[in-house]
Amino acid sequence: CLLQDGTLQCQCEHNTTGQDCQRCRKGFKAKSWKAGSYLPTPNGTPNSCTIAGSPSGSSK
Repeated sequence: CLLQDGTLQCQCEHNTTGQDCQRCRKGFKAKSWKAGSYLPTPNGTPNSCTIAGSPSGSSK
């Protein structure tokens, strides 16, 4: 996270947004909850938000 305008602001990835990356960006939807993983290293396996309206949850 970075200090921005006197508050900590995380640099969100995986199509998320918010101060703590707690919600999906506009046009994306959350998958059913499951924990992400730090494995395989170095990037791990996130539970990313997917494009809204995608029946398979795939962004392809």
